[in-house]
Amino acid sequence: MNYPVILALDPGVTTGYILASEPLIYIECGEVVNFNDLLPVLNKADKVIIESFTLYPWKAQQQAFSNIPSAEIIGRIKEWCSINGVEVVEQQPSKRIVATDKLLKATGVWQFTRGKKHARDAARHLLAYYLNNGDETVLRSLWQAIVTYNESNEFDKVE
Repeated sequence: MNYPVILALDPGVTTGYILASEPLIYIECGEVVNFNDLLPVLNKADKVIIESFTLYPWKAQQQAFSNIPSAEIIGRIKEWCSINGVEVVEQQPSKRIVATDKLLKATGVWQFTRGKKHARDAARHLLAYYLNNGDETVLRSLWQAIVTYNESNEFDKVE
């Protein structure tokens, strides 16, 4: 089966990204601070998973006098994807909570994103997307990674 190349993004002042093909084959990850640096990565993607942005009343005060960089970068990414025919899937920030540190370690993404906090958050969105939308092959790969990791007795080790 030919899987699409998926780009998961954690947008913000620093935008984290991870590029992957299913099941669990990580191609590239990183962090960028401007949209133009993201273009080479966007050009590799068949599908983009992006954290959505909602300005909640209890967060509005923090954004006072801000140009709201998360919303700006999301808008630019969505526009680029629309122009270039790349599918965009938005996920609420809360979706990523299913991708725990243990799941990231079990699937190898913890090591792959080492030292890149925003890329790791993007990876959480990627795994959340797989868990909610993956086909049987992807879900079996996730399950096997968890079982194998758990059996290695490293599941409870703290790094």
